[in-house]
Amino acid sequence: ENVVELIRQNISSQEARHLMLLTKNNAALPLLFDYGLRKQENTEVIFGSDFPADKTDLQVCLNLQNIKLCMAEGRTVVLVYCEDLYESLYDLLNQHYTEFGGKLFVRLAFGTASRLCEIHKKFRVIVVVEKIDAYNRLAPPLLNRFEKQVMERSVLLTDIQKQVEKNLRQFTAIYAAGQEKQKPSISELRSCFTGFHNDMLSSLVQSLDSNVDNIEETTQECIDRLLWLATPESACRVMTLRSRNVALQQLRGVDVVNTYFKEQDHSDFITFADNMFENWARDNMGIQAQVLTFSPMSLHSGTALAENSKWKKVTTRTLHELSSERDLKTSITDFFETAEHGSVFLLQCDPQAASFRRIEHARYIIEHARSKFLRGRWKDVKDAKSKVSERGASSSGSGNDAKESKGGDGKVAEAKSSVEAKAAQPETEGKVTSEGKTAPSSEGKTDGKTAEKKGTAGESGHTGPKGVHVVILVHLPRGDLQFLIDFDKRWRMAFVDDIEPARNTGLPDIQAMLNTDLSMSQIMDLLDLKQVLLSSFRRALARLVYLHERTNENVKEQIGFLLNSLRSDKQFIEHVQDAVKEIVGRSGKKLELMQAAKKEEDLALAGTFQAALHRQILDTLSSAFALLLSHMDRNTGLFLLSKAGSQIRDIWLYLFARSCNDLGGFQLMSIKEGGAVEVVSDGSSSQSFRSRFPFSFFINRIITEARALTQDSQNPAKSL
Repeated sequence: ENVVELIRQNISSQEARHLMLLTKNNAALPLLFDYGLRKQENTEVIFGSDFPADKTDLQVCLNLQNIKLCMAEGRTVVLVYCEDLYESLYDLLNQHYTEFGGKLFVRLAFGTASRLCEIHKKFRVIVVVEKIDAYNRLAPPLLNRFEKQVMERSVLLTDIQKQVEKNLRQFTAIYAAGQEKQKPSISELRSCFTGFHNDMLSSLVQSLDSNVDNIEETTQECIDRLLWLATPESACRVMTLRSRNVALQQLRGVDVVNTYFKEQDHSDFITFADNMFENWARDNMGIQAQVLTFSPMSLHSGTALAENSKWKKVTTRTLHELSSERDLKTSITDFFETAEHGSVFLLQCDPQAASFRRIEHARYIIEHARSKFLRGRWKDVKDAKSKVSERGASSSGSGNDAKESKGGDGKVAEAKSSVEAKAAQPETEGKVTSEGKTAPSSEGKTDGKTAEKKGTAGESGHTGPKGVHVVILVHLPRGDLQFLIDFDKRWRMAFVDDIEPARNTGLPDIQAMLNTDLSMSQIMDLLDLKQVLLSSFRRALARLVYLHERTNENVKEQIGFLLNSLRSDKQFIEHVQDAVKEIVGRSGKKLELMQAAKKEEDLALAGTFQAALHRQILDTLSSAFALLLSHMDRNTGLFLLSKAGSQIRDIWLYLFARSCNDLGGFQLMSIKEGGAVEVVSDGSSSQSFRSRFPFSFFINRIITEARALTQDSQNPAKSL
């Protein structure tokens, strides 16, 4: 008999000992529900909380009270990380029951106090412990009280699932290390897939429908889900190493680059939310997902989601700011009590401030609250939207009838239909997305497409966000080895590179950059150059070296003038943009994908892969802008422009463009090598030379060249 059947028999038997499940990475808890051994509605899961305010005797008392209620009702209790409770449950776990009046009683103890409590005959306790703890740390007398079963993912796989897992291991080996290396190290795999560990692929296979018997289709779906956890730098390595990409296509027919960068949304959390929340809706209600990122922790992620996406009703909580389990339960309960279509609950987690155990605890609390909402209030929320749609449609029809009718009754009907239509508007038009459309549904395809059709036909005006969504956003530190990922049937997993979209900074996202030939000249066309110059001009100024002394007032005036010009002087901006593009184009620089993907230190400093690529762009841009500034400010040319009238200003701009064109490519070695850029002054003895005519040095050069051509010529006009 397999392990699942043995566990089922134990739970259903009234004579069997209570059950202890030995597992890895706490996998037994989700497996109890995945394999139908337990249901959320008749099971109480008690976590040993490591919230700061829960490490007290009061929390132990509350847990004992909870167990006491379950004992009386006959509800199964699952204990996870509950070492503090074992001593109080000594008689219960040993099944030292007392029978009186046809009822069973057992003694629960706390400290020196104890009390007999009624226990239902069908009451069962399931204790989940890590296998390594059971073998090395837990006391033998405790272990001997239980029937013990080892519940690991690998031993539960069917023959088909084992074959799918084998296919996945071949895929990950080539993805991480190429064909030439048979077995990649765990660190190589973890650098490619966030949270990777030895049982991760088993959990991935088990997270799919167990009735699927097509190995190839199941493998393809697993690869698609696995790539949702891949890092962008690993996908770029596969893209750059063409032999690896070809090998993956030949092995499984998967175009990793196309799947990762075009079919999936990894660039930022906002884009992911807009495109995937409705696509990944579970139970036709909403997404339940854990999203991972290397982006630094920010307290404004919820605000950014509300401001930049179609999801405007966002409730945000930060896990390490919650002091107790009760705080989180209150927050998630309050959210579901007021949730309506378009509501999002976002829990931010920092594993360095809140342990993996606490994140796992929070995940179950959210999962349990969502399950309760689905069985209860969700029907009212869903029906309310349908009723609003019907009311809007009927009021429209009533209005038409009213216009055709005569007399006072017609006016009353017309007024009534108008009031009903206005009442319906906040529920419909107030939730329209910024693009005026909703994302299509892929998971649960029949329901999703049906709902979408209703939204355009039956639900007139209901084009706003649909569903109630819960997301755990985990900000992982790079190189983290503690945070491990297990797939399961209830939670979807994804990795995003950043939180806010790149467009907010004027820079392109990874997908847009990969659609070019990676030359900086093409990437310049993707920038909001005005915005980027405004954000990076101080970096360019810092590279300038003046050979004469300048006062603080000179520097302040220069910065103020440049800021104002870049913000509001359209002609100045156009000339600068053209000149920057010209210099960058002549430099021949390209975006170095492999350099960004391989250098762990650069990635750690930048935070995200996209930020590392943006740093390359900004370095090139600031170098080009620094060259331009040195050219502009030769002989205090910027000061001359700041004080110039309209005529001198026009001459300045014309000569600036002409001189950049004629002197194109000047000091290009500076843009390639970086470093300081000298601002030339034509004054003697390091004195500042303040010219009174724009780019007089350029005019002087033209005159000098013309004189050289004509000086010894018998026909000066022909020489010119």
